[in-house]
Amino acid sequence: MTFIKWGHLAKKCVIHNIMSLFEYLLLLIKVPKTRLSEICYTEVVGPSLSRKGFFLRWCAWSWGYKMIFASVFSVTICSFLVSGYAVFVEPWSVGVAEYTIESERIPDAFDGKKIALITDMHHGKPHTYNLLGKVVQMTREQSPDLILLGGDYSRERPAELEACFAKLTELDAPLGVYAVSGNHDYWDLPRFRKAVREAGIELLQNDAVRLEESGDGILLVGVKDFWCDKPSVTGLRRELAESDFTVLLSHNADFYDTMEQEDRARIDLMLSGHTHGGQITLFGLYAPAKTSKAKYISGHVKSADDRTDIIISNGIGTTSLPVRFFARPQIVLVTLKKKHCDGDKK
Repeated sequence: MTFIKWGHLAKKCVIHNIMSLFEYLLLLIKVPKTRLSEICYTEVVGPSLSRKGFFLRWCAWSWGYKMIFASVFSVTICSFLVSGYAVFVEPWSVGVAEYTIESERIPDAFDGKKIALITDMHHGKPHTYNLLGKVVQMTREQSPDLILLGGDYSRERPAELEACFAKLTELDAPLGVYAVSGNHDYWDLPRFRKAVREAGIELLQNDAVRLEESGDGILLVGVKDFWCDKPSVTGLRRELAESDFTVLLSHNADFYDTMEQEDRARIDLMLSGHTHGGQITLFGLYAPAKTSKAKYISGHVKSADDRTDIIISNGIGTTSLPVRFFARPQIVLVTLKKKHCDGDKK
């Protein structure tokens, strides 16, 4: 009898402790106090355990267990879905981000001209190895008048650099194809310059070129990388002063804030990349990892003096982790539009 009595008490003690622990967990996860949970908290907790109390405790435990299991299961499934999307869907979903820039300074002959920007290809395995052909084809389908390449072309391997520019030779535009360097192009600068030259693409390194159409012209300025070199437009002030409309191609938009006011005042449009749009963002609202100032992460922004339009592309490839989340890869397409003054004929 004594053995049976002590066994019964031990069983009650174990059950009581388990249920008390579960009630504590319920408090931690802030489960609402339903009539059932109120009974468990007020009537059942105590040294003795009736059949009714045991049944109520078992119901509460069963309900809470199912809630916890459902929550863990839901979080696990969502994690797999989000990871699958970030790895296998979005990095391949290249889009075309279109912008229209209006200015009185755009010459008549350039009204309606289209500029395509491709940047941050990071060509190589795993993702962009087969993606570049799609990007080239999509760019050609837009029929741009000018194509600009914004830097960071490969994953710093000779074979992939050469393969990248071999594919880029398929690009063609009436006003030409021009490129600048990015921070991932300095691992072997002579090799990079040779690859650009052999592809028939003009590399701009603190240089300017005048693009002409029917007697009118705009100025294209391309600078060296902001992180790995010394970008500057100081030596181009005479060209800047004589130009009507000026486009600045810089891998990193942070360069704009370091320019002297005199030089910034002559820049009408700046095109950049580098940031990958944050690459992994909180549904496009916030980018935890920033490689540029917050205002230069992605999209179209105006300079502080409202003088310059600055467009930052999400780019094509990825770095570090081969994933993207709400920072879709993109080709930027800018259409120039002549803005007429009041009284001018449209």
